[in-house]
Amino acid sequence: MLSSYWESVAIFAGINCLMGISLYIPMMAGLISLGQGGFMAIGAYVCTLSTKAGVPFGLALGAGGAAAAIAGGVVGTPALRIRGIYVMILTLGFGEIVRVFFATFEPTGGASGMGGIPPLTELWQVAAATGAGLLLVWRIRHLRFGRAMIAIREDDVAAEAMGINLTRTKLLSFTLGALIAGVAGAFYEHQALFIDANQFDFMRSAVLWALRRF
Repeated sequence: MLSSYWESVAIFAGINCLMGISLYIPMMAGLISLGQGGFMAIGAYVCTLSTKAGVPFGLALGAGGAAAAIAGGVVGTPALRIRGIYVMILTLGFGEIVRVFFATFEPTGGASGMGGIPPLTELWQVAAATGAGLLLVWRIRHLRFGRAMIAIREDDVAAEAMGINLTRTKLLSFTLGALIAGVAGAFYEHQALFIDANQFDFMRSAVLWALRRF
């Protein structure tokens, strides 16, 4: 049994692991994202609004992940036409747009943030989600989809010549990464119990990117 302090530490560690997984999946296809904080924010705010409206936490968690996945599909579509540092610039801009939007959106508290969030996140939930995420990454690497992502990362021209659908593979990997970030955000705000837009600024994505080799 853990004390409340160490349980909180373990929960936030698991949430950060989920964020690392959300960054790693699109990287397998050569897509470097600096906008994971934006997807996390979308999942957090959608889940919070849902639970405050009386939606069960499980459904609200799914709604937050789905909203982030939709946003990932929207952002990933133009990202398919560019590569390298330009993908980083695009996703960085997206993250800042999301942050500014929630900082000025009154229904979510604007710059003052949103409090009164019920403490619904439990350690076993985060542990199960993190374990599922790690299993997903391991499984993907042994599937045709994972091998296609690795081939695209190494040489997308050669991958396309071999019959790999670049558009579908890249978009799916980007969307899947966004979904996991949204779930992490949903767990985060029901553990922190207060959120504001500045918690999801550029530094959250930048720290993930800086720690990618660890």
